Amino acid sequence: MIGRIILGLFVCIAGGLLVYYSAQLVRVFGSMQWAEAYLGGTRQAYVLIGFFLMVFGLLMMFGVTEFGGGVDDSFGVPSDNMVE
Repeated sequence: MIGRIILGLFVCIAGGLLVYYSAQLVRVFGSMQWAEAYLGGTRQAYVLIGFFLMVFGLLMMFGVTEFGGGVDDSFGVPSDNMVE
């Protein structure tokens, strides 16, 4: 539980830093042609990626996303080791 919260917090912070330093990232790494063509700019791509990372981090902290649950749990099919 606490590990999930800490990991989600790190992902949120990474996304926030990506949004905050998006202009500097464009100056350091240059422009991305696909972002210029489809997203309106490279900085916009960094901001969108950072925003999605922050949302994903929040989902991780609140336990909405579960990793390693297996196929049975994700599709609602009862498995052999489930207790009712």
